[in-house]
Amino acid sequence: MLRIESGIELEAVTSTNEYLRNSSIPNGFWVSARNQTSGKGRKDHSWSSLGEGNLFFSCKLSLPDIKFRIELLPIFIGLSVFESVIFFFPNLEDKLSLKWPNDLYIENKKLSGVLVELFTVEEFTTILIGIGLNFYSEKDQDKTIFGTLMDEKPSAEFRKQFIAKIINEINGIFQLTSTEAISKLNKANSISYLKNKSIQMTYDEKLIQGKVLEITEKGYLKIDTGNQILELIDTSSDFKVVDNE
Repeated sequence: MLRIESGIELEAVTSTNEYLRNSSIPNGFWVSARNQTSGKGRKDHSWSSLGEGNLFFSCKLSLPDIKFRIELLPIFIGLSVFESVIFFFPNLEDKLSLKWPNDLYIENKKLSGVLVELFTVEEFTTILIGIGLNFYSEKDQDKTIFGTLMDEKPSAEFRKQFIAKIINEINGIFQLTSTEAISKLNKANSISYLKNKSIQMTYDEKLIQGKVLEITEKGYLKIDTGNQILELIDTSSDFKVVDNE
């Protein structure tokens, strides 16, 4: 479990996830930063910093006994960001969506990304959870590409309150019952950015197109190509939405 007092806030860091990889830092610790210089997302994609208007947050946990498949964890962490955002900005709820497996969008712009990493040392599995969130940007050109939440830099007190909410939401994920996990998945499907959209990607060395149906209980993305139903555990680098219905 995470505790608000078991962490540190930094001005800048190369990467909050990499910071926590240090073996001297115990599980149950968290770190946040206003800026990071070498952040990364899934598949080694970089996370572009918008300056001090960002929140970069990572935590390090022992893998507990969970009542859902581990593949659902990035989705549930994305939901924890969603719940934290609407707690402070309830008027934005209808504008937010979760893009499988781990991005939060505001309208059609990326607002937040999640990176979940697992590694094992001496038969013990540790989880690193990294979250990047755009609170604010001074540059108008950034706002045409990335989503933001605020018109001014967040105060230190607001950042502290937001981190406390994130920590509470993450702790709640690891205490979910099987029934609660299904409800969580249903929520993810209800705010899915990709649901009912047509997507295109390379699959089995062929370019395919299909309609997104849902996120399954395994955490996979189910799509209908017209010829077959596929459940994707991951996507190719050329994955893209080809319509906005």
